Amino acid sequence: MTAAGPQQETVAQAASATLRLAFPVIVNRVGMLLIATASTIMVGHAGERELAYFALAFSPQVLMLVIGIGVMVGTVILVSQAVGAGRHEACGAIWQTSLLLGLVVGLIYALIMVAGEPLLLLLGQTPDMAAGGGRAMLMFAPGMAPFLMFLATTLYLEGTGRARPGMVVTILANLVNVGLGYVLIYGALGLPAMGAEGANLATSVARWFMAVALIGWVVASRVDRERYGILRRATGYSANLKRAVSLGVPLAVANGLESGSFAAMSTMAGWIGASQLAGYQILMNVNAIVFMLAIGMGTATAVRCGQAVGRGDMAGLRRAGWVGVGLAAVLLLAIMAAAWAGGAQLVGLYSRDAAVLAVASSALWLMCLLTPLDGMQGVLAAALRGTADTMVPMAIFAFAFLIVGIPLGYFLGWRWGGGVDGLYWALIVACAIASSLLAWRFDHVCRRGVRIY
Repeated sequence: MTAAGPQQETVAQAASATLRLAFPVIVNRVGMLLIATASTIMVGHAGERELAYFALAFSPQVLMLVIGIGVMVGTVILVSQAVGAGRHEACGAIWQTSLLLGLVVGLIYALIMVAGEPLLLLLGQTPDMAAGGGRAMLMFAPGMAPFLMFLATTLYLEGTGRARPGMVVTILANLVNVGLGYVLIYGALGLPAMGAEGANLATSVARWFMAVALIGWVVASRVDRERYGILRRATGYSANLKRAVSLGVPLAVANGLESGSFAAMSTMAGWIGASQLAGYQILMNVNAIVFMLAIGMGTATAVRCGQAVGRGDMAGLRRAGWVGVGLAAVLLLAIMAAAWAGGAQLVGLYSRDAAVLAVASSALWLMCLLTPLDGMQGVLAAALRGTADTMVPMAIFAFAFLIVGIPLGYFLGWRWGGGVDGLYWALIVACAIASSLLAWRFDHVCRRGVRIY
């Protein structure tokens, strides 16, 4: 390593490098979520019941996608470590493997979406809510596989340090979703108003656009064809698949445990009533938009940590991880302070219903407290992903969200009558526990040293 090597990087330089990589990733992830946000806002103005149907359909597919993202995220680990080690030609085969994995997982998810109504009945929803939510879930089915294939391509590009193509495609997909969503939700151009079903059908079409556009960009790129070998016949295919799955499954379980706790709170809010569920959905959408900043920062942190591992640079690993966490904490606290100051205007974007607005306004400050904690644990988990450390974080998530979070939400929110406020307190406690334990784990990993996966 030369004197100008990564050990000489200052904290300011590390922060600048992380932000440069994180910005297009953040825009990309925010763009993905803005598709859901636009749909939520448009459906909210179609009526309380349509918004409740949308919320019931939205939570299960988010849980499935988050688990799917966990399965796929091994792509960015393998690609970033290969780049750090100078094995650029291995990246194309990793991408091919990830595409196939996304297709298979997405098709499985589509089959689950077809059984939406009995699934919602099993979760304790009333027949009317289950029927409406089930119809809305069905419209998500066609878009599950293309979304995961788009994600596979996005993670491959981000692992090589190129996040802008995914950002551009996601921005364009939002235009597709809003235009088509308006027609299908409210009824236009001779088509009937479809409400929540129309919103989700528009989202599925937008996801097909994202997959076709980004995969087409990669195939047309000379750099990807020549340097990264994306069209070469894959070598070590089974080994890549084994590594991707061995990394992805623990990450999928960890993501599923966290998102499952959020989805469980949504289910409990549905037990309380349509207004409680709609209010909870509004705040969760705001939380999810802001959390995309943490996702972007986490992805940038994971890539920089993975490249540091590929170079054998443990000082760079430590610096990349803690700088990413610090940046996320500062930015999220600032954004949540602004959200609290403009609370009435913020929740008013989603609904005009007085009961829904009362629920959302009451719990807004708790959402503002939750989001920085949620973001910090997300970036810490991403830093550990960059080192291919997955099993211990999975156990941490199991303890924080499954053992503590969901039971606490049941008692605070449902059993003891705390409503949405009680559900949020349970999530705050779970995220605080996860953040503390993940910080301890990252420090331990940096002290012991890491080998390339």
